[in-house]
Amino acid sequence: MKTKLFSLFIFTACFCTNVSAVKYFVTPDGSPDNDGLSWETPISLNEILTSTALMEGDEIFVKKGEYIAPEGASFTCNKANVKVYGNCEGTELEKPSYQLDNIETFLKGSGRRVLYFKTASYIAGFDISEGDAYNSTAGASGRAGGVYIDHPEGMIEYCIIHDNFGSKLDEAVKGVGGGVYARGTVKNCIVENNVATATSGKKPGVGGGICLDGGSVINSIIRNNRCIAEDVNNSSTGGNNGGGISIKTGYVVNCLVEGNVIGAIANNANYGGGIDCSMVTEPSTPGIVAHVINCTVVGNDATSGRGGGIGFGNKGSSEVVNCIVVDNMARPEATPAGSNIFLGPESTAEVSYTMWPEAETGTGNLSAAPQFADGSYQLQSSSPAINAGNNAAIAGYEEDLAGKERILDETVDMGAYEYDGVSSSVESSIADSDDWVVETQYYTLSGLRIDEPQATGIYLVKKIFASQRYEVSKVIFVYK
Repeated sequence: MKTKLFSLFIFTACFCTNVSAVKYFVTPDGSPDNDGLSWETPISLNEILTSTALMEGDEIFVKKGEYIAPEGASFTCNKANVKVYGNCEGTELEKPSYQLDNIETFLKGSGRRVLYFKTASYIAGFDISEGDAYNSTAGASGRAGGVYIDHPEGMIEYCIIHDNFGSKLDEAVKGVGGGVYARGTVKNCIVENNVATATSGKKPGVGGGICLDGGSVINSIIRNNRCIAEDVNNSSTGGNNGGGISIKTGYVVNCLVEGNVIGAIANNANYGGGIDCSMVTEPSTPGIVAHVINCTVVGNDATSGRGGGIGFGNKGSSEVVNCIVVDNMARPEATPAGSNIFLGPESTAEVSYTMWPEAETGTGNLSAAPQFADGSYQLQSSSPAINAGNNAAIAGYEEDLAGKERILDETVDMGAYEYDGVSSSVESSIADSDDWVVETQYYTLSGLRIDEPQATGIYLVKKIFASQRYEVSKVIFVYK
């Protein structure tokens, strides 16, 4: 009996060893001939991503530096569900911490989209740029110049996706998701300055920043993306959809959508300077499949179409809840009703607990001004958006865009940022001279909480005193 038990123990121990996750290490000068099992023997990024040795749960640590995709190909991860951690110093054995103002691991395209993965992998800590999906074969041509997440459980986090094209070099291929095409999750990311280029004629650009096809965009900033390039195929006659995001199905939650444009020749087929819901995939049975929740949608441009902030067309099966949608523009023929949110005459989309100037009806909707704090899209203490949302809509999302607790005073606020009394230098209380500082916090002007400034720029600095009073001021940090 003892011998049999001992044999079973040995078998079990060997079995557990075989299925243990393996850690691989990557540097810019890593060799495909190395085993990649230590920082001293690093492997190349492309070699390990395509390796048949990868098993589910393996971890890949990628040192800071520049990585160029193979000529005429993408970085591709299809072998296993793995975790890929960028922005490493070259000593880590565990996942590093991240903040978006200090990402220094660069993935760059080389004639095709930058990154494609069709697994439930997790990828974090990368700056992704210079991709063009016009001739990419994985997935589909024109989809995702930057990142194609082709799995519902795939996720990118703490990434900056910028200056990518859905299709730039081939006028016959339309761009769909200039920065990202997502069937999975985009979380804690910045997606900016991407283009979903339209082709000539009526083939539209769709989702300048992101095309969302069943996934989620959470706690992210989507800004300054375009549905058509200013200098390429600008004669497109429509319909160009979603300068920032075009939703087929999925969730956009706790996001700032700012400064995006649809472009092209003005016509009624162009929708959504910020967010487009006119291409929603209608379900076979009644239900909501496109969700925009607790977002701030501001300063987007649909002067070539309708719905400066959010455009629905005649599609239904969509909802907008707890949002602030202001200061967006649409073509004169669509204003004032379509300046911020455009609902087609046959649309059954639901807009509730949302602040937009043209709001006249709907549960919980407000037409008042949001009263943003000075220098950011956070709220002043007098804002009517405070405690004006619907808690049920945001259930399961614990933090706002700045990383603060999502519900601080029993009822959720409208917009991407929860008011906690620290958002405006104008409203700062002044502590007594004998009070001492017990904590200092740093925020970007867009409201993101960071550990401390790591790059030259203007930041909000909050000093909390022993009396619990505080001061908030703008400070310029200069790094040489």
